[in-house]
Amino acid sequence: MALAIDQIPAIVRNIASSVTTGTFSTGNASEIVIAIAASDGFFTGNTQFSISDSLSNTYTFIARHNTISGSIEAWYTTLSATQSNMTVTATNAFGSNDNITLQVITLSGQYSSPIGATTGSSITSTPITINLSTTGDNSYVFAAYSNSAVNPYGAGYTADTGQSMIGQSTPGGIHGGAAMWRQTSLTTNHGTSVTMDLSAPTSGYGDIIAFEILSTAPQVTPNFSVSDSSSVTESVTIRLDQKISISDSSTVTESVSTTPLSNKANVFEASSVSESIAMEIYYPVVIENLYVFGRLRLS
Repeated sequence: MALAIDQIPAIVRNIASSVTTGTFSTGNASEIVIAIAASDGFFTGNTQFSISDSLSNTYTFIARHNTISGSIEAWYTTLSATQSNMTVTATNAFGSNDNITLQVITLSGQYSSPIGATTGSSITSTPITINLSTTGDNSYVFAAYSNSAVNPYGAGYTADTGQSMIGQSTPGGIHGGAAMWRQTSLTTNHGTSVTMDLSAPTSGYGDIIAFEILSTAPQVTPNFSVSDSSSVTESVTIRLDQKISISDSSTVTESVSTTPLSNKANVFEASSVSESIAMEIYYPVVIENLYVFGRLRLS
């Protein structure tokens, strides 16, 4: 099932210690609820939030950046049944005089461990932009920006080409606003460098985050490699979606053991590789909660 946005309740903001969305209902038995909270740091400086809802769900941290002033952060929970008339609340842990903003999005089709890559950065009178490299296929990338009250901005925000605004807060005056946006379409391939940016304004002053929501297991980059070795013994644990590359080796002995669930895995085993050629062992099947335990010995 592909990732699909279900609900986007109206963005809410207030100069207070907390804000709560209006009621909304979900349309699928399994969904992820994402809460993006922003503070302009007008009174409290570098802040942070706690997230709760009317269903007493526990929210898990996704990303935060609060280097400039205030904070921009994202949290999530998952639902296992459709819900009616629920609300979400963001509470500023450090005070009640900041302009705080809350945007909620719900999606269906998420992977069981739905958070992929995350990143955050400061914007200091520079373009509002951030880059993220995806880790999963057919994933969604979201971004959020909090404009600091140190340099208020009250006009509107516009997402750049290939991106769509979700919500924005532009209080004007002495307070800073916030913007939340997403890729218009899913990113098909993992390892894609995605730029999330706003075309207006052309520069900003605040904090920005980006994060990836996964529809499938992440494609993990292997962290084991050996080259130009005469005698090496190495034990590793790898997933089926990884690959191991070995080059410049005289003899390779490999043993693989698996503990399948109800599925079968295609595992290719090499016992002897001649010197000075590159060998690549690839396990192309991704099976949730299935791991391959390999022991490689080079001599």
